Amino acid sequence: MVTATVLPRCPIRIDGEIFTSAKGSPALGENTGTILQEFKA
Repeated sequence: MVTATVLPRCPIRIDGEIFTSAKGSPALGENTGTILQEFKA
């Protein structure tokens, strides 16, 4: 069963346009390895 989660939208407007994104935020820890590699570079 898939349920929708309603979250607050981005408060930023440019020329009155409200921006949205179909892509959600990453899961906790999803990008940790990539970020740590960037610091080692």
